[in-house]
Amino acid sequence: MKLSKLALIAPLLTSTNCGPWMTEGDYYHVMRKGAEMPIWVRGNIASGIFLVTLHGGPGHSGHDFVLSEGFRALEEDYAVVYWDQRASGLAKGNPSPDTFTLEDFVADTDAVIGAMQDTYGFDEFFLLGHSWGGALGTAFLIDGAHRDEVSGWISVDGDHNLPLSVAESRLWMIDTIEQLIAENTDAEHWSEILEWYEENPVFLPSDPRHYSYLSTTGGYFYRPEDYVQPPYAELTFASPYSMGTYQNYERSIRLTRPLTDGLDLSDRMGEITTPSLFLWGEEDGAVPVAIGEDAFELIGTPDEDKSLVVISECAHSAHDEVPERFTAEVSGFIEGVLEARL
Repeated sequence: MKLSKLALIAPLLTSTNCGPWMTEGDYYHVMRKGAEMPIWVRGNIASGIFLVTLHGGPGHSGHDFVLSEGFRALEEDYAVVYWDQRASGLAKGNPSPDTFTLEDFVADTDAVIGAMQDTYGFDEFFLLGHSWGGALGTAFLIDGAHRDEVSGWISVDGDHNLPLSVAESRLWMIDTIEQLIAENTDAEHWSEILEWYEENPVFLPSDPRHYSYLSTTGGYFYRPEDYVQPPYAELTFASPYSMGTYQNYERSIRLTRPLTDGLDLSDRMGEITTPSLFLWGEEDGAVPVAIGEDAFELIGTPDEDKSLVVISECAHSAHDEVPERFTAEVSGFIEGVLEARL
């Protein structure tokens, strides 16, 4: 195996009695600047078409995507690369706080892609970022060493300007809360929260109060009652999942706060000319549609090579909420890019 100059990639042998989590695909770790980042490659590797995912957060886990019907359906036609960023999900190591910069996240992404290219020699690769992964993917397409190798970019409710995103999310919350009060739905409770938003016209993207309120209004899931949380307790005993996942999340939030609070890539998005799909939930309260519209206008990709698709009755995670539509849109975009080259 040829090793990437940017990364040390080490295959991890896994047990065959770990349930649905670790019985399929290839598993590796990439080590860079104190972080040991796990990579799980699943699906149709023989296709030569690889979809590299960038999870949200910062601090979430790309392994959770495997539980999504939308991503599993994509695995039938393409190889899908799931990986956890530094101090996220199942990542290990003890990276220094000074490595939690946008440049290091981009370099980590380069390391993963370089290692996958050295290992599989893929014919095409597409990049997909969800939420915070949208910001990371945008930064990668601006400054990443492998950016010119990307055949297409897919942003699923992705960020590129976090201060603008929370400003739009605040407006979404105010509209939603006013509607709940008008419907006399726990009016006293929501009036107190509305007062907080009125008293805080501007707040930092890392402010936990906003996200706590957002999670109770359907801003993340159009039908919250239908959301089934991954069985983390069970997975702790059935796979490499561990309680470190929770510790990683808290640490990542703390260490990336200076990065996320001022992240705005707007003035450089015109440098990106990659074919692009912006896929949004119409009811997304966390990263409202206005952010997708802004990204669509700012990106330098020619009009004929970019599209914005807004899905009704969907909030922040189309791959979980409307998996069939998600798969169809992503597959259609990938096939359209490939056919345009013929």
